[in-house]
Parts: sequence; C-alpha cells; structure tokens
Amino acid sequence: MAQLYEHYNVGDDAEAQTMWSATTWGAQTFTPSVAHRIISVRLKLQRHGLTPGTFTVSIRATSVGKPSNGDLCVGTIDGDDISDAAGGEWWEITLGGGSNLGADTLYGIVCRGLGFTVTNFVGWRQDKDDATYAGGAALYSTNAGVGWSSAGILDDLMFEEYGPDESSGGGKSANMGNKMVAAGLI
Repeated sequence: MAQLYEHYNVGDDAEAQTMWSATTWGAQTFTPSVAHRIISVRLKLQRHGLTPGTFTVSIRATSVGKPSNGDLCVGTIDGDDISDAAGGEWWEITLGGGSNLGADTLYGIVCRGLGFTVTNFVGWRQDKDDATYAGGAALYSTNAGVGWSSAGILDDLMFEEYGPDESSGGGKSANMGNKMVAAGLI
C-alpha cells in the first residue's frame, strides 16, 4: 500500500502539448511538506497516434526553480498502451527503487519520450486556467532538459506522488518490533 503525498489532481481543463518530440520534455515541480521516500507517481495522460513508444518519468532535484541534470529515480511505461480517450486517464509509473525527498525542497517530475514525434506522443493533462498548486509549476524544455521555461503562470500539470505507507506497519517501528520479538524481548 502506498501513501499519497504531494498532488494536484483538480481543475483538469486542457492538455499540455509540450512533449511532441524526442527533445521536447515536460515537467511539474513540487514541494513535499514532509520528508519521505518517493516510490511512484500517477499522471493524467493521453496518447496521440498509435505508437509513441516508451514514456519515461524521472524525479530530479532543482536549481533556481528548474529541474537539474541527473535523475534521482526513473520509471517507464509503454506509451502505446496509454488510452487515446479524450480527457486522458490516470497512469501509475513506479520509480525503480525510489528516492528520499527532503521536506520543503523543490523537486521536478520530468517526462519525456525519445521516440515521440508530432504525430505519435503522449500528452499530459493540466489545469490551464487558475491553477492553485502553490508548491511548484508546469515547465517545458525544447532541448532535452538542458534549459527549462515556464508553461504559464497559471498552469499546473495533473500529478500525484506516492511513498511507502508508514501507517500500515511497514515502517521502522514494525521492523523494530519484529526484531524485538525475534530476540525474545517481547
């Protein structure tokens, strides 16, 4: 079971047309309110064309409000499997072993498709009018993540980021209890 941390999943009214080539990438920055390990993200996506190919999502640290080079963790899904239904659908992308995120620190969810073309790509749904997520912003890059620009002052992309569910007994306290039982202390 995973625990939802940062998210912006309301006000979906448009599609960000930012990821239509191998060098045109999209990103949404976010700021965790508590430190945790990110293990997956859910993004609202829509396929265009029949064969966009591999859709890659990574988490990156930021510098001056923009994603920096170097992925902290990465996950992929087959873009060909994403629905082409109008309005898109939510897709979960597991991020390998995940990465530890600090509280009150800006990170970026960076998305790209190295096989994307103007007729075969994955669109990321957004709130284009009056977005209210204060912890980050929608960004795009036209040079494969080297430089980033704001997608719009009122734009936020649809995202949810997840970590392990600490309340389910899978955290450190449960492991400590198991060790104490094994040692005959309880």
